[in-house]
Amino acid sequence: AISGQAAKVTGSVFTPRFSGPVMRHILDSSDTTWRTTKRVMLISEFLGLLATEKDAQVLDESDGAGTNLFDLASGDLSEACVEALFGEEGGRAKEMVASRLCSSDTVLGHVGPFFGSKFGLENDVKVVVGTGDNPSSFCSSNLGVGELMISLGTSDTVLAVVSRKTGGKGVVSNFADPRGPAAGDKSFVRMLCFANGGKTRQDYCSRYCGGDWGEFSKICEGGEQESWARGREAQRRWNLVVDTTEITPPIPVGVYRSDASGRFSEVMRSGVQRQAEAEVRSLVETRLMSMHLNSQRAGMHDGSIKRVLVTGGGSKNCGVCQMIADCFECPVFVQSDGSGGASYGAAMRALWVTERQGREDKSWAGVCGEAVEAGWKLACEPDVVSSARVREERESYERFEDEVVRLAKEKDKEESKKVETKKRLRTLGVAGVLGLG
Repeated sequence: AISGQAAKVTGSVFTPRFSGPVMRHILDSSDTTWRTTKRVMLISEFLGLLATEKDAQVLDESDGAGTNLFDLASGDLSEACVEALFGEEGGRAKEMVASRLCSSDTVLGHVGPFFGSKFGLENDVKVVVGTGDNPSSFCSSNLGVGELMISLGTSDTVLAVVSRKTGGKGVVSNFADPRGPAAGDKSFVRMLCFANGGKTRQDYCSRYCGGDWGEFSKICEGGEQESWARGREAQRRWNLVVDTTEITPPIPVGVYRSDASGRFSEVMRSGVQRQAEAEVRSLVETRLMSMHLNSQRAGMHDGSIKRVLVTGGGSKNCGVCQMIADCFECPVFVQSDGSGGASYGAAMRALWVTERQGREDKSWAGVCGEAVEAGWKLACEPDVVSSARVREERESYERFEDEVVRLAKEKDKEESKKVETKKRLRTLGVAGVLGLG
C-alpha cells in the first residue's frame, strides 16, 4: 500500500535499485557510512558540480524521478516518502540529498576553470543540468504519442510518451519528458523494465546456435512459414524464461511452458531440449508478447502503434527486429549508425537548451527534430500473414501469463507462511526440535 502511494507521488513504486531504497539499505547495513556521509548525489548531479565547481543543489526532474524521493508535482522532497523510508532518520536523509527538482532545460552556470583548461573551453561556455542514460537515450528520438521505443540490452525496456505523470498498471516508472512539452502541455515518459533480456538471448544463442548470432537472426527472420504462422503443436509452446526474478510482471526464477493449446502446463528449473528453431522462436515470441501485453496494460498504447524505435545491442539483429514488427504490427526503425543513442541524445539536449536561452518559443522539434530523425532508418515492415497470426494468439498468451503470475503469487504466500511459522516456533524454542532450522 505504501509503495503504491509512492508511485502516485514519485512516479514509481519503491524499487530496490532507486536512490531512496539504496540509502535505506546503507542506513540498515552501515551506521558508520550513514553518519559520516555529507552529501548524496546522482551521477548526473555530481557531474554538474564538477563542471561548474559549484553545488547548485538542483537535480534534473527526469533523472530525479528514479529516486523514490521527490514529489514530481512540487519538485521538492516528498515528506511522506522520506518518512516511510527513513523514519526518525528522515531529517538526516534530507540533509544529505539537499536538492530539489528542476526542468531539463535548466542552465547551471558556466564551465569552471578545471574543465575549461582541461578541454580548452572558453569561460562563457554554459553547463546544462545533467540527466540519466534513459532520458538521454530518449533525447536521441522524436518519439511521440502512439509510438514506442524498445531498448534491447542486458535487460529490455519499453518507453512511451504519456500525458500523465503517474498511473499505469504494473511496475511502471514515470519521468518528465526531457525534451520539454510535446504538444503545448507537459508530457511524461512511461517505462517498463523486463529483467530477462539480452543475457537470456545470449544463453540461447550459445546453446542452440553455437554462439552464431547470424544463425539466431536467420531463425527469427525465417518468414511466415518458419515463425509466427507455424502450428504450435509442432513448435509454438509459450516459453517464458526467467533466469533472474522478473520485474514485469513479477515472476520468480524458472522456465514456464504452455501446452499445445496455450495453457500453462509446467515450471522447470532448466530447459527441455527441443529443436533449436522451436526453442529460439518461442523464447523471442514469448518475450515480445509479454512486452505488448504489459505495455498496453500500462497505458502506453491502445493496441494501435504507429512505429517502434529499437535501440541497444539487440537492435542489430534483423530477425528480432522483424519479429517486433510482426508482434507490434507496425514498422520498426533502428539507429542509422547502429550505436547507442545516449551520448547523441545528450548532445541534442545541450543544443536545444542553448538555442532556447531567451527564446522559450524554440521547440524541440524546431531545433533538433530534423537532425534527430535523420539518425533513424526503417529496418522492416510487419508481415501481413504473421501479424494476423499474432492477433489470433494474443488472448492465448494473456491467459498463459496471468496463470503464471497467479501461481507465483500463491507460491509467494506459501513461502511467507512458512517463514512466519518458523519465526513463531523459534519464539517458542521448538523450531530445532521439529527440524525447521
